[in-house]
Amino acid sequence: MFFNIAPSAPRNVKIQEKSATSLLVTWKPPEYPNGIIQRYRIHYSNNSGKNYSTTYITKGLKNETLFYVVSDLKEDTVYRIYVSLVPCFYCLVHACTYN
Repeated sequence: MFFNIAPSAPRNVKIQEKSATSLLVTWKPPEYPNGIIQRYRIHYSNNSGKNYSTTYITKGLKNETLFYVVSDLKEDTVYRIYVSLVPCFYCLVHACTYN
C-alpha cells in the first residue's frame, strides 16, 4: 500500500520590491502539510544562477501568512526566488510506520 506523505507546496507566493536592494517575499502554508513543517527554505540567485544563497525560516511557522526580506541584493539585477518547505521527516516516518 502506498501513502502520499509529501506535503503540497507553499501557496500564494508573492514578491514585492521593498527597496532598490531588497525584496519582501510572502507566502501562505501549504493546503496539505501532511505533518509538521520543520522550516521553510528560501533560495535565491541572480539570473545567471551563479550567485545564490539559501536561508531557513524557523519562526512563526504556524502563522497564516509568512514572510522574509531578501536584502543586500545588487541593483538592476534579475533574481530567481524559490520558497519550499522542509517537513519533519521523523514525523513522516513515524506516521507511516505506526498509523
